[in-house]
Amino acid sequence: MEQFQKVSLKILDILKNSSHGMSITEIARIIHKNKHSVGRYLEVLQVSGQVEMRMFGKAKVFSASNRIPLELLMNFSREFILILDNDYRVLHVNNYFLDLIKTTRDAIIGKNCFYISFSSSSSSQTIIDSIQSCIKSGIPETEIIVGNGIKQIYLLRIISIVFNEGTKGTAISIENITDRKNAMFLEQKYNFLLDLISDSTQLGILIVRNKSVIFANTPIERLFGPCLETPLLYLMENIVPEDRDRISKMFLEPRVGLQKTYDITFGLEGASRSRIIVKGRIGSFNEADGVSCFLLVNDISG
Repeated sequence: MEQFQKVSLKILDILKNSSHGMSITEIARIIHKNKHSVGRYLEVLQVSGQVEMRMFGKAKVFSASNRIPLELLMNFSREFILILDNDYRVLHVNNYFLDLIKTTRDAIIGKNCFYISFSSSSSSQTIIDSIQSCIKSGIPETEIIVGNGIKQIYLLRIISIVFNEGTKGTAISIENITDRKNAMFLEQKYNFLLDLISDSTQLGILIVRNKSVIFANTPIERLFGPCLETPLLYLMENIVPEDRDRISKMFLEPRVGLQKTYDITFGLEGASRSRIIVKGRIGSFNEADGVSCFLLVNDISG
């Protein structure tokens, strides 16, 4: 292994100083090795991404890969990244990881991961404990929940890596998945609610998201007519003129009623142009990518 690393590094140094690349024959002549041996070294270097090969006719020309510096690449990523050597000492860490565990680069670089510690009750210690546990157990992926009050959820991944010189190491990647998990939880609750109420024979349910109707049950369609293919603005035309502006504003300018619910009563013009009175509640709330509004009403015309 030592001989392989020594020759590989020598080939890389030669290629880095060659602006146009070199053939196997040229490399073999410089390092005093036969072409077959040099070809095997180049195959390994090419697979690992350290060397690039181009064809000029039938000739293969090799050159050193243009690589982005590791530190720059790590800080470009929005994930929290930690790189350990074969003895679990910290080799590299990006700025996001340092912010996550609230420490400095000098405090952990070169330190064995299993000897890094913080206050036992801190979120930083929870994260370090999870990393240590995953490495020991060989579990490649786990979720971490940290924080008091508002919880943050992270996905921790442990990845085995091999460095350029052939030695092994470990990459730790941590991703904040709080929003994703919360969205999944809300969707489950949302779907559960719809399953409970969508079959109601009396309660009309209309759900609007960013001014588009995304759900309307049968009682609502009896009141408003077809909804899913109809722009919200046209649906509001079914409301009697004296109530239309008040109710439309709650849908079309939902921030007026942001994260609030209101008891409402308004008139509708039925299919026969006769007026009916409905009563219920309307509410709106912020979501990650817009505003949703709910309308629940009953016909109280008698």
